[in-house]
Amino acid sequence: MSLTEQPVNIVSSRGSGMFVLGDHTKRVDWINSFYVSPAPNLTYMDRGGVSFVGYGAVKDSNGTTHDQIGFDNQGSTTIWQEMYVSEPLAGVITGQVTQASSLNPSFPAGSLPVAVVVLDGVQRVQQTIDFRPSYLSSAPNLGSGMTESVVDATKRVYFQNNYAVPRTYSLSAQIPADMAIPAAGFFLGSGAVVISGITHSSPTIFISSSPKANTQGLQLAANAINQGYVDPTSGAVTIRQVTTSGTFPANCLPLFECTTDSVSLIRGLVDFRPSYI
Repeated sequence: MSLTEQPVNIVSSRGSGMFVLGDHTKRVDWINSFYVSPAPNLTYMDRGGVSFVGYGAVKDSNGTTHDQIGFDNQGSTTIWQEMYVSEPLAGVITGQVTQASSLNPSFPAGSLPVAVVVLDGVQRVQQTIDFRPSYLSSAPNLGSGMTESVVDATKRVYFQNNYAVPRTYSLSAQIPADMAIPAAGFFLGSGAVVISGITHSSPTIFISSSPKANTQGLQLAANAINQGYVDPTSGAVTIRQVTTSGTFPANCLPLFECTTDSVSLIRGLVDFRPSYI
């Protein structure tokens, strides 16, 4: 059997307690789907639920959507375990935690890989390795030859970490928000793009209304919608102010929209990075 992962509108889904379809074109809705926390905080693996994996949904081979999927721990105390979602019978969706032979195992055919987990002798989680697929074989051309530069385009986590935009909402009690608003500023993660064979890298940047907040001269304007994006000509992170949300310059890599109030506090931060799906 085969199943199809669905992007999650996490804010609406968590508020209603039911699955709400996200935007296929937005990276954030795929990042949030079965989100694998990089900091599991030595939690224990238990039967029926895994605290460091977020909410997600899949469509089965019959076209029915399933969410609230728990993971059945098979009880192995080996150092490596693999986590995945599968459809063993038509219409039956299960999350599985089984023994893995290595840190790079082969997942069952037709399943949705989630993670490989490293445990100690009493099944405390020491490390999580995100294996969620990106559904891509390479980073697409953004229109004028610029592409994102990631280590492995087939893995979701590498796109997730390229120019990472902080979450302003929690995914669960165990996976809190990256930042709380209102806030004076935020950290935009490091990233890289390739233009005409040349890699243009950007360090982690603290962005605020202060012109001295970073060495790139990037700052937020007060009482405005501030758009951040990677310029397709220079490969540099750029910020501009707009009156209409959601429309970015042609061929750029959209990163975020940040809405500020009259005293330059951030009141909204939206991840606009594309998923390419």
